[in-house]
Amino acid sequence: STSLSVTLTVASNATPGHHGVTVTRSGKTSNSASFFVQVPTSLRRDSVSGLIDQPGGCGVKRLLQYTLLDQEGAPIDTNGIISEGVSSYSGPADTQPSETSVGMSHGGFPDTVGYNYSPGCPPPFTATFTQTFTVALATQGYAWVLSSQNAISTGRTNSGSKFVDITFTQ
Repeated sequence: STSLSVTLTVASNATPGHHGVTVTRSGKTSNSASFFVQVPTSLRRDSVSGLIDQPGGCGVKRLLQYTLLDQEGAPIDTNGIISEGVSSYSGPADTQPSETSVGMSHGGFPDTVGYNYSPGCPPPFTATFTQTFTVALATQGYAWVLSSQNAISTGRTNSGSKFVDITFTQ
């Protein structure tokens, strides 16, 4: 008589934000209670490591840490999968990156960007590509392609110096 339990199914095309929910019984409508539809819209890059040498000393990588944000810029506390897509690759075929999927924990996830050249060290090269992200929340069956992306340049100089430059955009 004083409480009600309800399960709401949110459509994949639901309008994000606050929505009023009311109950009507015997022709009388309750006060509105707020229900917030949270949609993953962007990433916040929290950290980027320095260069980390790969086995054999010919490759290098950087570790990045992200937080998934909603339409209001608030962190999303969810578990799920985030996949990276690679496009616009330009460089030696044997340095081409592969796409990966990473599990999120409470909306945060790590990522690795770089290259490993084996066997032997490569001659000087520059490779560039764009990395985009797709969030899949398996429990809800939805996926969102985020506007967040990295423009990445990897390579080696004539002196053998290694680099992984990352430009993050929303």
